[in-house]
Amino acid sequence: MKGVSLAEVRFLLVCGVLSALVTGGAAGFLAARLEDGATAVVTVLLTGGAVFVLCVVMALIRVRRRTGPLRLLTGVVNSLARGDLDHRMPTGRVQETQELARALNAMADSVKGIVTELSEERDKLSTILATMTDGVALLDHEGHTTLANPAARASLGLRQGSEVGQRFIEVVRDHELSELVTRCRQTGAPQTLELQLARQRRFFNVIATPLTVQGRESVLLVLHDLTQARRVETTRREFVANVSHELRTPLASIRASAETLQDGAMEDPAAARQFLGRITYNAERMSELVRDLLDLSRLESGEVGLNLSPVDVGRTIRGVVEVFGEQARVKGVTLSADVARGVVEASADESRLRQVLANLVENAVKFTPAGGEVDVELERRGRWLEVRVLDRGFGVAAEDMPHVFERFYKGDRAQDQGGTGLGLAIAKHIVESHGGRIWVESREGGGSVFGFTVPSGPSVGSG
Repeated sequence: MKGVSLAEVRFLLVCGVLSALVTGGAAGFLAARLEDGATAVVTVLLTGGAVFVLCVVMALIRVRRRTGPLRLLTGVVNSLARGDLDHRMPTGRVQETQELARALNAMADSVKGIVTELSEERDKLSTILATMTDGVALLDHEGHTTLANPAARASLGLRQGSEVGQRFIEVVRDHELSELVTRCRQTGAPQTLELQLARQRRFFNVIATPLTVQGRESVLLVLHDLTQARRVETTRREFVANVSHELRTPLASIRASAETLQDGAMEDPAAARQFLGRITYNAERMSELVRDLLDLSRLESGEVGLNLSPVDVGRTIRGVVEVFGEQARVKGVTLSADVARGVVEASADESRLRQVLANLVENAVKFTPAGGEVDVELERRGRWLEVRVLDRGFGVAAEDMPHVFERFYKGDRAQDQGGTGLGLAIAKHIVESHGGRIWVESREGGGSVFGFTVPSGPSVGSG
């Protein structure tokens, strides 16, 4: 009788005893009154046995009908307790369990809805924290980090999981952050601090806010990276200083030349021509500066459209090399173009392409000492044409490499060579507006390679 409960066994025993008593009484009564008492007893016993078995079967069926739904209910409850919220109980036909089944299923539906909603909210929160550019870290009442999003780990220089089991200050090792958290706990009010993390060489605005999590005092840290804003501000100040210098120098020369002419140099034709030439040269320098500023402004705003047409890139390179050939010879620099005579076409704006080449070649000649070499190369790479300007000059310092194409940025060596630091920024905008890319490869003292790509056209053959 596998699966039969103790209550069922007791019920069956009661039924059996009652059947035995009824059968025994009937047998005794018949034996006393019938002539063939033995036959009557046997008949009664067989009948009683059949009645007994029938009673047991009927009792078992009734018991199972009553207890079966309870066992099913127990199974459903256990499944729900294990987290299987899709499990449901059939209502069945037993009136006593129908209401219970419906109530249990309704409860399961409600719990599943709540769990699903909480899971969705948790996923949303996790996604938001993971994609935030601001760092977020939560410190418990003992100062341990219980939460840190990727931005916080990147800002603080932490590896994934490195903060687990350690106090926040032991991992970060910054006394200003430690004091900020301490003040937040002591005052119970938000605290703000701007600081530079020495290990990261980055600036942050940090806000510490007191929170109560599960009845315990915690601190929420939000780190906003100010590095780029600081760099932009520094660049802006340097640009204003550079532009002021670039304007002041030609203006001073123009003023001095004009005063000299007024003081009598006009009477000497040779001297007058010399000073008028200086005035013209310096006025052109100022005009060039203004043109660069306006050009960059239009490129950044997208106001300048490209006049695309098939351009013979080799011919354009040779033309630019010829223009700067005299400047290179005067300085003692060898300037050459490693370009085949075949027509290699690009789909580009020829004047803008010439502007990029002129800027790169002029810079290469400017920063290459006497006796050095500058070479311009052209190569087809699939659907792109790659132009490279190689020099044997001073090279670019490692700290300047990420910033050479930023507007107004000038490295230490470039400061001594004049210019406003706009040329490479303009070149970058022009190349990217063609769909290409521009880059630099360099090491300080080992020369530089400035390269860019433009979309290629069909190769027409060789000449």
